[in-house]
Amino acid sequence: MERSHRYFLMVAQCGSVTRASEELNVAQPSLTRLIFKLEDELGVTLFERLPRGMKLTPAGTTLYKHLREIDASYGRALRDIRAHRDGAHERIRIGAGLAYRVALIPQLLDAIRAKYPRLTHTVITGSTEFLAQQLADGNLDIAISASARFTAEPAVKVHELGQIEHGVAHLPGTFPDIAMDQHVALSDLADKEWITFLLDENLTESFNELFFHHKLPLPRVVLNTNSIQLGLSVQRERNAIMAVPTLLKPTLAKEGVLVNPTSEPLWRYASGIAVLRASEQHGIIRRVADIAIELGERMDLS
Repeated sequence: MERSHRYFLMVAQCGSVTRASEELNVAQPSLTRLIFKLEDELGVTLFERLPRGMKLTPAGTTLYKHLREIDASYGRALRDIRAHRDGAHERIRIGAGLAYRVALIPQLLDAIRAKYPRLTHTVITGSTEFLAQQLADGNLDIAISASARFTAEPAVKVHELGQIEHGVAHLPGTFPDIAMDQHVALSDLADKEWITFLLDENLTESFNELFFHHKLPLPRVVLNTNSIQLGLSVQRERNAIMAVPTLLKPTLAKEGVLVNPTSEPLWRYASGIAVLRASEQHGIIRRVADIAIELGERMDLS
């Protein structure tokens, strides 16, 4: 990639020539001249100059998107060259939403270790938007999460696993008249304290709309966290209830916590396993993705 392109990417990411020059260790006037020269060569304005920074124009956004793809592709090429040189990938990078990180990733890592004992792993947990960007940028090999964001990317192949539905996790005795698999009425949830999870970015909006539609008081959220263990601790202290994917039922049962579906799902979304199409040609990545798919299809998402 040309120097002007790399510098353009840094200015776009920083939103400021000053910050970009510090990151690049390049004099600010030189960086400014280079950006102007790139604009002259392309015959378009790439940035809107604002009092407090730089904002991409539509043309700049288009260039940024393509150069990010080129940069990510080059990074993958370097990694693949090293893999050919060394005979194997030394590391596989997996991203997962919170539910799959808890319910699927431990099994997946055990299976990978059994088949590829010398392979090391990086596991990242994040929102679907974050994981999709990391996958597109070449920072992940596989992502397991809500699938809608991934299916919109032509460079990504998605294997759908099914619908994930959020229900309610509670301590025994919280709903004494509810059987193990019985649906909890929304009206029975109206006076409870709630724990929610930050990575489920659309959950709060979804169940607020649901409660409002049924003319019920909006849920009182006492904790919003990324940690299931912290959620469990606060739940025991306050006898609060947690909004969780029902696929976590076996995991939470080990903690003495029950999970029931609700009369209407608090949130529902399609989920899947995403891999860059360019990575399918790489044996280890493809086989690890196949293992993840096999394990994911065995899971009970209901």
